[in-house]
Amino acid sequence: MIHYSSFRRVPKSLLFGLFCFVVSLSQAQVGANWRLRNPKPWGDMLTSVAAINSSRVIATGRGTGLLLSTDAGATWTASRVDFNAEFFTDAYVASSGGTRQVLVVGNQAFTSTAGEDWTEAATNLTGNDTLKFVIARGTGWAAIKQTMDPDTGNTVYSLVTAPTAGDIWTVVDVLPLVSTDFNTITALMLQGSTYIVAGTFSNNVMAHPQPILLQSFGGVGWTATTLNGASDSWGITSLANSGTVMIAAAEDNIYRSTDTGATWTRYPIASVPRVSWTGTRFVGAIGSLSRYSTDGITWTDSTTPYGPEAPLAMIRVGNGVVSVGESGSIYSTTNGDVWVQRAPTGAKELLASIATNPAGIRLAFSPLNRIYRSTDGATWSQQTGNATAAVWHGSQFVGVNRDSNYVSSADGITWTSTSVFGTDAMYAVASDGTTVVAVGDDGFGTAKAYYSNNPSA
Repeated sequence: MIHYSSFRRVPKSLLFGLFCFVVSLSQAQVGANWRLRNPKPWGDMLTSVAAINSSRVIATGRGTGLLLSTDAGATWTASRVDFNAEFFTDAYVASSGGTRQVLVVGNQAFTSTAGEDWTEAATNLTGNDTLKFVIARGTGWAAIKQTMDPDTGNTVYSLVTAPTAGDIWTVVDVLPLVSTDFNTITALMLQGSTYIVAGTFSNNVMAHPQPILLQSFGGVGWTATTLNGASDSWGITSLANSGTVMIAAAEDNIYRSTDTGATWTRYPIASVPRVSWTGTRFVGAIGSLSRYSTDGITWTDSTTPYGPEAPLAMIRVGNGVVSVGESGSIYSTTNGDVWVQRAPTGAKELLASIATNPAGIRLAFSPLNRIYRSTDGATWSQQTGNATAAVWHGSQFVGVNRDSNYVSSADGITWTSTSVFGTDAMYAVASDGTTVVAVGDDGFGTAKAYYSNNPSA
């Protein structure tokens, strides 16, 4: 017999605190006795990529590490940089002439000569400073610095530069942006001596964001450039440059400039918010849709498209483009027509529960009812059953799923399913060898718990 009891809803603040604690554990440095098995080489969001030369590429993002490729993005290895940034802080990388690289995260900076061994710079930044969108500049670096005023909570955006060592960051000029207007900077580009800053602008958190493009010769004194049709566009999300043509991409428009960003012309080309230049073509992508163009005006859909993960940064590598994005995803293309997924390998979803039995069968479960099975912990295969969690109980795995079912299996391959929990979605299960307890909710915020001494009866 299965018994039922109802519990009061867990406060949202407690759930959020528990989530942050679990996330911090999942992002902690892997100990000497633990080895990452899946996904490889990375499972966290990647927000920045830089080309050292035509074959060596580095990428980073959220988490505590760095990826390196020595074959133009085809294969990748993960390494660690010992920065102590918060999990939700994005890291950015840049490379200068193939001889020096910099990685910035929060108020920290690290430098390298080959993208492998990194040295922390003793920066002059404070705890209220955050560096973003670092780029190469001559023999040094330029970046956007966000500085929070602890008294007002407002953020000041500045263009800053640093020497090759990445230690002393000097404010060149303060950008004419007011943080209380819900501005967001999304890209920084340098063409000759002209800086272009792109982003979104809204004077109300509920208002439709507008594109913003700022131009400055030398970085001192900024001009907001005119965007024809800007009132009907989402904000700028990325920039690309062929050397003679600049592209500013938005969710539903492309803006094109042939005079180093002084004037821009709008073209209503949707769904290419992340763009780059291969050497012969512009390429753009969003999720499972991607396009390419030789002039930035006429775009053609890719034969083998990008996706489904959203791209967050692209860089030209040799005569192609490498793109990184959500869930550690990495794609590459030589012409924009065919995209090849490079990473990650393995499951690309949240796995929230695991079970094992005396025979060494391991099972992993996702909140979406998917089951993965392994006999060695190294290789995993998805099974046909549906479960969010299971536990070994007596002579079989017993578990639950979000479809209100009790499930069981002797080997983790063949599963039986019985509807016993009414309309309640179930997410976790435990056993002390005698009693099985299952917990979930009714879909309206009320927690539910069931227990049974004979679940298969």
